[in-house]
Amino acid sequence: MVREDIIAGLKNAIERGYSLELAKQSFISAGYPLAEVEAAVNSIKSGYVITEESAQPMQTYEPPESHPTPQPLQTRQLSPVQPTAQPAIRQQMIRPKANFSFFSRLKGSWKITLLVSLLAVLVVIFILTIIFREEIVTWLTP
Repeated sequence: MVREDIIAGLKNAIERGYSLELAKQSFISAGYPLAEVEAAVNSIKSGYVITEESAQPMQTYEPPESHPTPQPLQTRQLSPVQPTAQPAIRQQMIRPKANFSFFSRLKGSWKITLLVSLLAVLVVIFILTIIFREEIVTWLTP
């Protein structure tokens, strides 16, 4: 029996203009079993798909004429990703690094520290001006 999701993915790749061989290689690189992918490719080439539900005729595979086959710029062999490795990756991405030092967080905040200090000095000067206004007025008048 052929998996319908593999066939649908292969059909989708063909409709987008990719070659059947490139689509097959993509499924194998994604971790699908080689036997299942090859069975799906053979069923597309033969024109019949035998699934668990029923046998249904399919259109035979013909490379699209209107779309040129895209040529990959670089190809590299990727190892399939194991499903058990994915939760560990997600946990690493979610967890922030705990080894931040106090000074590394304050690296760009010297401007804020300077402005807050200046504001505090101005507030103190304002309060002192209000408290000692009589003395300041007598000192400034001739």
